[in-house]
Amino acid sequence: AEAARAIEAVDVPKLRVLVGDLHESDLGALLEALDPDQRPRLVELLGIDFDFTALTEVDDTVRDEILDELLPRTVAEGVRDIETDDAVTILEDLPRDERTEILDHLPADERLALEVQWRGSRPAQYRAGLVGSAEFRRNRHRLCPHGVAQPRRIQHVPGVVDDDGINTLK
Repeated sequence: AEAARAIEAVDVPKLRVLVGDLHESDLGALLEALDPDQRPRLVELLGIDFDFTALTEVDDTVRDEILDELLPRTVAEGVRDIETDDAVTILEDLPRDERTEILDHLPADERLALEVQWRGSRPAQYRAGLVGSAEFRRNRHRLCPHGVAQPRRIQHVPGVVDDDGINTLK
């Protein structure tokens, strides 16, 4: 109730005191307890102080409603500061065009790390769309499964990716 009043009053200092030290699961519980129109406002008011990992703790519907109201740049900045697997959880259910719009606001290496992690859990046919892209071929030496900069050889996947890492399904 106190956080809701602070949101309505646009009292950012009070919001920071109230939610600044909350664990991500507690912040997620607070988000779910707020009125739907207050949820994205909380994220916007806290700005860089909002822990986007809390969005992994809320119901998918609640997360989607919040993300629909936020600018793609805001979401991109929020997912930059969290673990890659949490960022994937937040972005994976978005329609492809919305996810792409958010990812376009990230530096190329961070965007590729997220795409590799996201597609890494998908069948080879889905991964092939990234593996065969020109951007991936230019930057593949910088990626490994955890986004750490180090050389990495792309494995041959019969009927999908040839020995040079080229998508053969296109």
